[in-house]
Amino acid sequence: MSRSLISLYQGNPLWLKILANLMQDLDLSPRELFLENTILLTEDLADNLAPQFKRLSKMEIEVISRLAKEEKPVTLAMLLEANHISASELLNALQSLTRRCLIEKNEKSYVLPPLLRHYAIAFMATNSD
Repeated sequence: MSRSLISLYQGNPLWLKILANLMQDLDLSPRELFLENTILLTEDLADNLAPQFKRLSKMEIEVISRLAKEEKPVTLAMLLEANHISASELLNALQSLTRRCLIEKNEKSYVLPPLLRHYAIAFMATNSD
């Protein structure tokens, strides 16, 4: 697999195995399957992510929702402004999400990795009742 493909899927061995199986089943090369760094959210990948997202607290969902909507990294100050919540609640949510590799911290900001952003947008659309 290519380095860009590995990067898109955070080097997660299970996710990469799922993609490798898909490529093998369809007899496709990575180049044929992943044009322009497209994120593929296969049914197997979604099934793998669903239990993790179902266990999120309300605050963690708010953080992921905000990060999914942003194209650029989001700072702690931006998160505090937008949610009007206590700093300790937000910090606990950020720590939990970072430990579980659901978000990434880059210097003084937070981002949602590409695959997780893609899944989070779909998750929020189906769970917004």
